[in-house]
Amino acid sequence: MTKGAMLLSMAMIMACLSAPLWSASLVTENFDSGAGGFEKEIDQFFSVSKRQFLFQGDQTDRVWAAFWRGGANPGDWYPEPSHSNYFKDFNVSVDVDWKEGSEYGGHGLAVCNQKHQSGGDDYVRFHIDQSSYTIQTEKETLVDWTFSSHLVPRSINELSIFKRDNGFWFSINGTVVEQLTIEGCAGGAIGVEASMFVDVAFDNFSISPLIIEDFNRGVGGFRGYDSVSVSDGQLLIPSDGTEGAGSFVWAGGLNSANEHPNPSNSNYFDNVIVSVDAIWKGGHEDAPYGLSVCNQANSTDAEDYVAFLIDGQGDNIGYTVETVQYGQYETPVNWTISSTIKPGEPNNLSIFKVGNQLVFSINGTKVEQLTVNGCKGGSINLDASNSVGVAFDNFVAMGLPSSGKMPITPLMPATLIASTSLTANFTVASASGKAPLTVNLDASAATDPGGTITSYRWTSSDSQTASGKTATMTFEQPGNYTIKLVVTNDNRLTRESSQKVTVEAGESQPTRNLHLAFQGLKESYDIGEVVSVDLVQKVQTNRFKRVNLWVAIQVPGVLFFKTDRGINPFTPQLQALKTSLDTVDTTEKILAEFELSPGMGGEYIFYAAYVKEGEDPLKTDSAVELIISQKTTLANE
Repeated sequence: MTKGAMLLSMAMIMACLSAPLWSASLVTENFDSGAGGFEKEIDQFFSVSKRQFLFQGDQTDRVWAAFWRGGANPGDWYPEPSHSNYFKDFNVSVDVDWKEGSEYGGHGLAVCNQKHQSGGDDYVRFHIDQSSYTIQTEKETLVDWTFSSHLVPRSINELSIFKRDNGFWFSINGTVVEQLTIEGCAGGAIGVEASMFVDVAFDNFSISPLIIEDFNRGVGGFRGYDSVSVSDGQLLIPSDGTEGAGSFVWAGGLNSANEHPNPSNSNYFDNVIVSVDAIWKGGHEDAPYGLSVCNQANSTDAEDYVAFLIDGQGDNIGYTVETVQYGQYETPVNWTISSTIKPGEPNNLSIFKVGNQLVFSINGTKVEQLTVNGCKGGSINLDASNSVGVAFDNFVAMGLPSSGKMPITPLMPATLIASTSLTANFTVASASGKAPLTVNLDASAATDPGGTITSYRWTSSDSQTASGKTATMTFEQPGNYTIKLVVTNDNRLTRESSQKVTVEAGESQPTRNLHLAFQGLKESYDIGEVVSVDLVQKVQTNRFKRVNLWVAIQVPGVLFFKTDRGINPFTPQLQALKTSLDTVDTTEKILAEFELSPGMGGEYIFYAAYVKEGEDPLKTDSAVELIISQKTTLANE
């Protein structure tokens, strides 16, 4: 029996729905037509200019803030949970564009802004400058200024913070750079901040409140149904043995509607990620249950929806996708047997919707991706046949901006689903030994059964970087080092892991310190992106063990060597960039900023090496004291 037929015969008892004390409405500010929810923050420092929220400092030693105060009933900088600008769990992101001023002036996001008992501000601050980031609270600096290759100097950088309970994930340009547990941040206002020593523009400000119903304290946003109860932290929908089905709308938030919300209601979702655990509790083994999105009455007063249903018991366990658009019932996915469904256990179902694209997942594994035209938006419902008893738990939903831009958090897209199958496992060959120690790194053990890993990025605690599934790193000095791998898949989900390397002093430990690292070099560039590469150089030796610095770029078909001549910075002729080095500690640009144009595409490999003074590295392998390499791919069109 279809969901549409079952809905015709069900008896739905509605009552007045009381709103939970938190906002559920998506916030987007692109400043195309003014300051929006930042209107009250316009002052001598903040203004709207050229469709950006512009901050211009006065060169004094302080930080200035502007907090979003929009919505139906906003509070001030210190909102109460009943205010529309109070956010408990959320993802917030903003594009920041440094204009001028100090390159070390911090600017970025502030969340959980509240007034503490002594009268000052409580907050969690995530700031960047041209090359580094920091994370601070009013009490302490949690992460001191830390260099990040994910930042693009003098360009637009996207910052985001994802918060759930006391867990925080901080991201730069789509990569999680820190994961912290911060106690005491229940919720509060969210805004932007900047040092008075910089001018900076903010744009594409977005807050996606995270809706969580764990049913530990009641039915939450599923109030108003006589047939629904809560037991042991689960939402129970019993079987009455009759034909038909029940569809139970989430109607939480500060201004929700019932079963047919409009875009102004807090329970209307256009682009969304939603998941729920569904547990079969008895009744007919083949009866369907699950969740649906885009529940809305169309112009003919018929019920539109997209439903994702399973039968989690019996011999032929499977799933289906049903749609009704303008009264037309279809099954784009007929009942399909699936081994991802676990009989007798909680099964996590999720739907990820952007525009007319919908991805359906079971227990963290994508099972279907469909184009569903006409699914513009509506409520999110839990659905169950009347002939089956079902318990639901861990209902989680997050609205996405109208652009469809997906928040980059450890929960996207599959962890609103549950835990993802993406892993960042790797091995280290020779993880301990005497200096100088070269280790071989291999990420073949990193897996993503539900997708494809698209990038591997390696970093070490002494600032070495590398890319690719395999890599090598060399540690010249004794000490304990950390190597971190970050993998990214085709859904822009990232995972990371780290391992330790221990380097001991050898009996004839060399009295020198050599270090090289590329900065700013990405794994790939698209047409129009700016390419800029720096080289970190450190040499500490003596006049008897001087080295030369060689830098080269292998382009398709030829190897070019870096020169010290500005008019001809690269040449195919073999030569060193610097000679007779014994003491160096500097970072220099080896490739000036240029915009990638069509026709330059291909694979490029950057090399840097310290070579014994007076020797040729291409003729004598032993002449090379230290070498690093990093590959990048330039698009052609």
